[in-house]
Amino acid sequence: MLRTLCCVILLIVQRDTESTRVIGGWRTVLLGEDVDLSCRLIETDEELEQITWQKSTLEGTQNHNFMLINPKGVNKFISPNGLTGRVQFIGNPSENLGSIRITAVRLLDEGTFTCIFSVFPSGAYNTEIPLTVLDPPQSVNITLSEASKATVFLCVADSNPHPNYTWSRVVQPWPGSSVRAEGDKLHLLSLSSELNGLYVCQASNPYGRATGSLNVHISSETSAACWVLLVVILCLIVAAAALIWYWWKYGQFPWSSFMAKAPEQVCCE
Repeated sequence: MLRTLCCVILLIVQRDTESTRVIGGWRTVLLGEDVDLSCRLIETDEELEQITWQKSTLEGTQNHNFMLINPKGVNKFISPNGLTGRVQFIGNPSENLGSIRITAVRLLDEGTFTCIFSVFPSGAYNTEIPLTVLDPPQSVNITLSEASKATVFLCVADSNPHPNYTWSRVVQPWPGSSVRAEGDKLHLLSLSSELNGLYVCQASNPYGRATGSLNVHISSETSAACWVLLVVILCLIVAAAALIWYWWKYGQFPWSSFMAKAPEQVCCE
């Protein structure tokens, strides 16, 4: 009878311990805004000894303690690692609430935060709270790809989640099959002056967008030859005008006097 009673008591204690847990949840926040990381210990009347917060983020991937809270709500920073002046305890130990608030969230704050409740006599219970920092595209850079033998331009923008890219041509219509837009890449398939113009790359995600521009100017061989020919013709016109002016003023061409004097010089010798 005594053995049966002990087994029943042990089973009840085990069931109570198994139901004790910390609840939290996944959190997302826009870059620069504040976020509350909530956690609560439920299904227990045991004595709270301490609440511990840990983090593993882009700033420091190794999981480590950064904040301790005693049963009276007094908190102590262990290793803030980028959270100095930006984190505060907003929970209530008497209600087994261990929530914190992080202000002015940075990209480096993205990662996993762990809330740990230490109670007596059963021990520690925890939950992990993943934090995702959403970032709209801030700026767009367009560069010439060095990895391709063809003429390919890359549109680059940092954001979270990754952006979608859209290419367009300002004022002028899209130059048909001569140009191919493929995600963040712009392929110039045939180099001709028909492709000249201003191209715009827009990077966007659900939280914002940004644009960058590319001015394409291609001088064809035919155009270059025409310019050379035009310069030659202009030079000939100027030379002809100078000769006409000289003849009109002196009644002869510059070389006429030279040709007339040349025999006299030969005779004198």
